[in-house]
Amino acid sequence: MIQIRAYESGDTAAIGRLHAESQVDLEPNVPEDYFADLARIQESFDGGAFVVAYSGEILVGMGGLFATGEIVRMRVAAQYRRQGIARLILQELIQCAERLGFASIHLHTLQEQLGAQALYLNGGFVEVDRGCLHGNAVIAYIRPIERPVGS
Repeated sequence: MIQIRAYESGDTAAIGRLHAESQVDLEPNVPEDYFADLARIQESFDGGAFVVAYSGEILVGMGGLFATGEIVRMRVAAQYRRQGIARLILQELIQCAERLGFASIHLHTLQEQLGAQALYLNGGFVEVDRGCLHGNAVIAYIRPIERPVGS
């Protein structure tokens, strides 16, 4: 069973390992400090959220929502992919955005990440642009946050 919950300081080492593992698959071209937020999760995601997914005692996924409404650091360990974990993480981040009062959320993904593209489209995101970020071909997505009538 997968448990999705808010980040706790004891998750930091496992997050570092999962991030390093995911970078082997992608090798994106980014500035040296691009992932510095992972060393300061509490501060970096203040006003947003950072969630983790565990299978028992094993960290199998993570994702963050900056106070700007940008979803970042979506990761699922290779051996746990294609089991709906990323969908659960994304749903939790959308719910966090709703609770925090965001009007919309946005993200970008590499053009070669076909699974991520399907995840975001199925999660209610709409493609708004294609371009280049730090030398990487990316797709930008946005998703409005629906508000209950009267709120």
